[in-house]
Amino acid sequence: MGITISKYIDFLIDAELLHSLGKGLFTDKASTGFKEFDKALGGGYARGEIVLLVGDLSASAHIAYTFTLAGLQLGEGCVFVTATSPADQVQHALSNQKGVLRIIDCYTARHTQVQSLRSERDVFVAPVDLSVVGVAISRGLSSLGTRRKRAAVDILSTYVTSTKIQRMYYDILDMIKEFRKHSCTALFLFNPVVVEEDTGSLAIEELFDSVIRLKEGPSGRPILEPDKTAIAIHTGKRRILRDLDVDVDAQTA
Repeated sequence: MGITISKYIDFLIDAELLHSLGKGLFTDKASTGFKEFDKALGGGYARGEIVLLVGDLSASAHIAYTFTLAGLQLGEGCVFVTATSPADQVQHALSNQKGVLRIIDCYTARHTQVQSLRSERDVFVAPVDLSVVGVAISRGLSSLGTRRKRAAVDILSTYVTSTKIQRMYYDILDMIKEFRKHSCTALFLFNPVVVEEDTGSLAIEELFDSVIRLKEGPSGRPILEPDKTAIAIHTGKRRILRDLDVDVDAQTA
């Protein structure tokens, strides 16, 4: 992963952000976990929106952890799909929250043989086959019951190094359909550096409601730049997000 997971264990959430999170309980928005980003998005992502975050994995991973933590703070059901970190490290980073966490572990299959999907308490250990990963996501979401749901998916960049992106297309589409079925707001991470052909990346981007690019600003801090603006699912209004300078360490102790 290139970064230490312990970096995400402690988060500082100020009173204004908690107020923002609280409002999310009564709206159709899912807080990003970042105060300024929420303001720019009018409260957060639309409930049920499927977002692709494109850019450097270390910074985007922090955004995914913060997004998940924001949901757990509200008592939501969260699914974290990872091929880059062991399940126990993810659990440790996101533990002791009000919500319910399910982890889809695609990391283990990269280091040892996993012949079939198995469940270990709150962790679903999936084999390499992406279609089975989709089944694991379905089971994880179903196990959360009627809770509001959100998900972070950090597997695309790992799988695309060994699988043609065109072959992944329909598996990704099935995952997205499953998230929509459960009205789950989902954030996918993707690093285009690992893709040899731009056409493949563009084909995947078309599957998502929003595409947000994570770029390095003049000061060296990450900037979130929308490349594809979603039409909010429940309001029907088009969202506009200009370059937003986000300090990815703002929520970290």
